[in-house]
Amino acid sequence: MEKTYQLRRLNAVKHGILSKEAVLPHESREEFEDLLTQYEADFVPANATERTLVEELASIVWRKKRLLKAENAKINNGLANALNLSQRLLNSSAPLSLHIEDEKIEAREFLKLSTKELEEKRKEMESEEQKRQLAEEILSQGGRNCTKRASECLGDFLLNLWYSDEYAQYDRHGLSKFLSGKGKTAIEQTMAVINHVTEVKEQALGNAINQVSLCVPEKMSEKSSNFEIIEAEDRNFSLGSSGINENALKNPAFVYLTSLGSKFSRTGMKNALLRFAKFFGFQNLETVPWERINVASINLYKTQLLKEGRSPNTINTYLAAIRGVIKAAWQIGLISDHEKLILATVKPVRGSRKYSGRALSQIESSKLISFCRAKNEAIDIRDIAIISLGIGCGLRRNELSELKLDDINFTDQSIRVIGKGNKERIVCGSEIVFIRLKEWINIRSGGGCPEVFVRIGKHGDLRLNRKLSPMAIFKMLQKRAQAVGLEKFTPHDLRRTFATRMLDVGADISIVKEAMGHSSINTTQRYDRRGLEKVREYSRSIQV
Repeated sequence: MEKTYQLRRLNAVKHGILSKEAVLPHESREEFEDLLTQYEADFVPANATERTLVEELASIVWRKKRLLKAENAKINNGLANALNLSQRLLNSSAPLSLHIEDEKIEAREFLKLSTKELEEKRKEMESEEQKRQLAEEILSQGGRNCTKRASECLGDFLLNLWYSDEYAQYDRHGLSKFLSGKGKTAIEQTMAVINHVTEVKEQALGNAINQVSLCVPEKMSEKSSNFEIIEAEDRNFSLGSSGINENALKNPAFVYLTSLGSKFSRTGMKNALLRFAKFFGFQNLETVPWERINVASINLYKTQLLKEGRSPNTINTYLAAIRGVIKAAWQIGLISDHEKLILATVKPVRGSRKYSGRALSQIESSKLISFCRAKNEAIDIRDIAIISLGIGCGLRRNELSELKLDDINFTDQSIRVIGKGNKERIVCGSEIVFIRLKEWINIRSGGGCPEVFVRIGKHGDLRLNRKLSPMAIFKMLQKRAQAVGLEKFTPHDLRRTFATRMLDVGADISIVKEAMGHSSINTTQRYDRRGLEKVREYSRSIQV
């Protein structure tokens, strides 16, 4: 019996390769164990020798996987030189189990750091993780302004990641979901790269790293970017003393963005272009060689957006931003007429999706107004006026924010509005809308900023010099909806409600188009939320 056991043990050592020698320190042992478990279930080894042979097979497959990834990295090196996709390809082809899924985590960024800089980065990530855990604890405890308190304790890394997520929800639930999901994953992935920089350099890329890095544009040495003047929603767009240099005026992205009339359009299109730039491995809009854009690169990006499941409207908006830059590049002489015509052949995406948003029912809007009337304090009267203008006149949230006292004519109950595209229109409303608006203006009185709606402090003090921002209007409506127990809605849903109710009372769609300030009836039709019930109602009246 002892002899047989020794023979089997010798056989196992002879044929087997222990997993501890197959899995490198930076690789995931859990993944290897999963692979081994799968093979054991498939082959059902009967003894020690067979078990070790199965382990050997798993080890061979594991090493083969590593070699295949190394080959892909070498192949992708050539692609990176050709397409200038070096940073993005590096993440997808590195033969290490770093699980880099987020396109914002760039391995190359860390490969260029010195030992001291890496240590500082590691400490920064450890600090970010501590702040993330603290924010989660604050949210779990709840209480007044818990979302604000939690967000204030976050570091720049997580805050920038949260704000750059176009699908993020800026409420308690949205922040909690981000902290336990994308935020936590981003920190883990960043730490994984930092902890294995040496292995990445030695085993994944070798000398190719030096070649590929030649394709990556050097970062601007200036501390501030010329694109920082394309500011966020609540700030002013200024071309004053922002340090614009000659290079900025030669950048077609900058030229295009500054040609847009609305700061909201500039913010949206800037984010669209930044997404395009990062897809091709660039960290900002200043380092992108826009004049080298070709049909292949645009189609590649369009294919990626389709693969991500983006809606046709979203994709076409991104393509519109790229076309704007191409036109600007032609205007400043970076590309020829022929190149502009060739790039114009890229077709938009066809198709449609069910439109987002909803219209509030009469019961819902009445509940909102009644809830505000219960206390009837200054802030309640202000919010009633905002809701009434949204539903009764169809004003956008930025139009509500920018509405001036001088724009209101109580005599003929009309309001002068400067809307999207710098287009002026006159909107009218019912008598009750102007009664509620007058009630607020009587409280607000004159003085301070020229805008109608201003901020109100915690103790009910009016801050006449600070207008109410579009984001503040959004948050106010979210808070009111939650307090009343309504399904969430956005400021734009008030505008959809306005269009739907006008159509409901029999208004011609061309009249609704004028009231909404639309250039096309097709746009107005997208605001109709009468839905399936109206389809049923009219369908049943058809005689067959």
